[in-house]
Amino acid sequence: MKAIILVGGEGTRLRPLTLCLPKALAAVVNEPMIYYMLGWLKKHGVKEAILVACYLPSKLKKVIGSRYSGMKIRYIYEDSPLGTGGAIKRAEKYLTGTTVVMNGDLITNIDLSKMMRFHKSNKAKATIALTPVEDPSAFGLVETSKDGRVTGFIEKPSPEEVQGKETNINAGVYLFEPEVLKLMQFSKVYSIERDIFPVMVGKGFYGMVFKKIYWMDCGTVEKYRKVTRDVLLGKFTPFIKVKMKNGVSIGEDSVIASGSKIAGTMVIGKNCSVSKNVLLKNCIIWDRVQIDEGAVLQNCILAHGCMIGKNSILNGAVLGADICIMPGSKMKNC
Repeated sequence: MKAIILVGGEGTRLRPLTLCLPKALAAVVNEPMIYYMLGWLKKHGVKEAILVACYLPSKLKKVIGSRYSGMKIRYIYEDSPLGTGGAIKRAEKYLTGTTVVMNGDLITNIDLSKMMRFHKSNKAKATIALTPVEDPSAFGLVETSKDGRVTGFIEKPSPEEVQGKETNINAGVYLFEPEVLKLMQFSKVYSIERDIFPVMVGKGFYGMVFKKIYWMDCGTVEKYRKVTRDVLLGKFTPFIKVKMKNGVSIGEDSVIASGSKIAGTMVIGKNCSVSKNVLLKNCIIWDRVQIDEGAVLQNCILAHGCMIGKNSILNGAVLGADICIMPGSKMKNC
């Protein structure tokens, strides 16, 4: 079985962390986000993953390479974005049977094998994973019949439209037969959600609801913080090995001087240097970060290569790569 992962977006909602890095490479507890997806796909028997990329694709290939834990990795580069549907169409020549398609910022433990059995038993042309949420107004409802057939969509529903209905939303994981790709023309912009799914209603299109699962769209800074905390606190168990202990993960070759204190959930990347008398609490620190003596950092995210000056105080700061903070600086929620 093959999978398509849509990693073409610029990750604008995760800026400044993604100003010089594809979102799929953002570190989640010292492992690239996309490794969580690849580990999950491998668990369910996927042999090849096709990454459709547009933003900084060479960095993806440099980190991931041509294989991940025995899984073949293929890359398709878009010169210009063609939407989710157009990106999937580009991979058509590599596909033969049922294909998994997923968004490139998703971390989940959906039972993909169970979804495949549901798909096959219904002889479906397409199956969409659904999950219930308390407030679907920011997502849009997917309506289904009792046997799972998709019957319609309600975009950003009002409270009145939701009343008395199941609040199932698109979970960003699909199973497609080759016929689905025939609905699109090559090199044309399509949204799979807006242009293709509505056309497929009543034509072998099913939805499978997954309850009590872990599902996180990591597209914003706050959701990125949450998935990191969830992994550190054991609320989500990934399908890859993550080095951590008691809510703290420290990368290889990082040095923390005596007299410094780490509190709360913490991630410190590789080759970092933390000087003496530093306080770090509930921070996410990527690789090659230097923090000088007496600095206090709480609830901060620092991308790789940052330098924090002596006696600086940062609270809630989110810094892109290679930012230097002068000694004695004070920053809050920036």
